[in-house]
Amino acid sequence: EEVKRNKRNFVAQMFTDFRVNKYEKGGYMSLHCDNIHHSHGQQYGYPHLTSLIFLNDEYDGGDFILCDGKFVAPKQQGSAVVFPSNFMYPHEVKEVTSGNRYSIMTWFQMF
Repeated sequence: EEVKRNKRNFVAQMFTDFRVNKYEKGGYMSLHCDNIHHSHGQQYGYPHLTSLIFLNDEYDGGDFILCDGKFVAPKQQGSAVVFPSNFMYPHEVKEVTSGNRYSIMTWFQMF
C-alpha cells in the first residue's frame, strides 16, 4: 500500500547502532547537545532524534536532565525518552552516587 506523504510524514532513513551506556558510581555526562559527526567513528552527520531507553532503576543519582532542568526523565526501568537532537535540547546525566545506571541509546536521521 502506498504511503501518502505530506509535511507531517517523516521516515527514519538511518539510525546508529544501539549502544549500551553504563554509568558506575561517580559517572556522569556533562551538559551537551548531540552530534555524531565526530562521535563513535560513525559518519552519519547530525542526528534529528535521540532515543534513550532506561534499563534499570537500582541506582541513586544519575538523573537525566533535559532543557536546563525543565524535564527530568522518570527513573523507572523500561521508560524511554525521545527528543530532537539539536541545540534547543541540551541534556546531561547527573553523577551516579551508588549502583550502576544502564541505558540504551540510538540516533535517528529523518527525511
